[in-house]
Amino acid sequence: MGLDDNNGMAHLAGADDASADRPSTAAPVDVKPSAAAAPRVNPNRQRMRTYMRNYRLNQKAKIEKLPSEERARQIEIQRAKVRERVRQHRARKKQQGLVRNQVPTLG
Repeated sequence: MGLDDNNGMAHLAGADDASADRPSTAAPVDVKPSAAAAPRVNPNRQRMRTYMRNYRLNQKAKIEKLPSEERARQIEIQRAKVRERVRQHRARKKQQGLVRNQVPTLG
């Protein structure tokens, strides 16, 4: 084969005179670009996210069914728990040497 055959690209395709007559034996490959670009998801993490989402929804529904006085009491208990968690978090960060305004806060 000369350079004029296939515009000089025969060497790139790996084709020679004998292989041009034979059908391709390579199996077609279906490549889905979205599947190749999608990040890998840990199934256990996904299960935990689903579990926690359902748990929160169930807790919210349970509180909404309560009478208004009991609902207010339960919401205050939840807020107190969050405040305590934030206080402990800030104390831990302060002990590690971060100043308070570097620690994320809950609105």
